[in-house]
Amino acid sequence: MGINQSGIRAKTAAEEVNRLRNWKRTKERFEENKARIKKDCLAVLSGMSAFSWEKYSAALEAKGYKVKLKMDASVAVRGYTIQSGNSVYKSSVIGRDLTPSRIQETWKKMRPENRYGQMTPSERVAFATSDEGKDYLFPWE
Repeated sequence: MGINQSGIRAKTAAEEVNRLRNWKRTKERFEENKARIKKDCLAVLSGMSAFSWEKYSAALEAKGYKVKLKMDASVAVRGYTIQSGNSVYKSSVIGRDLTPSRIQETWKKMRPENRYGQMTPSERVAFATSDEGKDYLFPWE
């Protein structure tokens, strides 16, 4: 039996153990974790009244992540990573709309003043009765 054949047998055995124990494959776990992190990132963005890297990082860290910003010489953020457990995810892997060059545009699109005109009539009613909607539509109250 050659080296290649024993490698194939080892892989087959590992897959069988995973199947019997109902374990998830690494790729499946990666995709689930990535989706969870993106959802948390977007939730943090939607809750921000003004975008800042400090608030964004602090809010994600409050959710249990570790955020590492990568700065250039002019102290502008050029990239960042989010660590969840032992896994580290680059912002571009989590979502292109969360990269430093696009994140502020993503935040602007989430603002009520930018979303209201694109809502259906039923969405507008639901928005108007929410706390966020009342603050936006009736600021004098």
